Amino acid sequence: MALRTAAAWIGEGELTRGRLLLESEAPVDAAHAARRAALLGRLEVLEGHATAARNHLELAATVPGADPSGRVAAIRWLAMLDSIDSTTVARFGRGVVSVAKGEPVVLVAAVGAWVLGRPDGGDVLLALSAEELEAAGFHDQASAVRSELVRRWPVSAETPGALLAMARDAARTDPHQAASWLAQLIVDHPDSALAPVARRELLTLQGSVPGS
Repeated sequence: MALRTAAAWIGEGELTRGRLLLESEAPVDAAHAARRAALLGRLEVLEGHATAARNHLELAATVPGADPSGRVAAIRWLAMLDSIDSTTVARFGRGVVSVAKGEPVVLVAAVGAWVLGRPDGGDVLLALSAEELEAAGFHDQASAVRSELVRRWPVSAETPGALLAMARDAARTDPHQAASWLAQLIVDHPDSALAPVARRELLTLQGSVPGS
């Protein structure tokens, strides 16, 4: 219960409240320790503390018995930390906190700078930024960020996920465009783990669209 409450506080941008709750919660087993470490790692990123974040995320990514989805998330955030500098970590953190508080403009502006500057790790930054925007309900902004990711980093390992997310978003409103993005994923990223998923979804989509 305490971890869920702390996650909710952090998700609303109330970092001090989240930290106090996490620091008062002693781990009861390995899985609990991993979840707590993942939340602390996220919190440290949002506060711009790269080194502290890395320590927590490494624990979350390696503890036996940890939730698989939590481990994957920790590994992705670690990949971001390994490829960007501390100033960029702080800027990303500020943007995510602003999104959590209902204001996407700070993160969107940062994304614009990263698109122009193409820094190391820019593809991961855009992918994670899109996920944060999507989770907060800013679907149009998330789609725009993913579009820039696909355009500027066409061979990135993050691009298949962006294409799949864009296709799913468009499936009801613009099925032909959704099919185009799925086909792009299949053709340009045949070795991606998401390529078989895209093939299945493309077949389903083609079966539901007259004239496909």
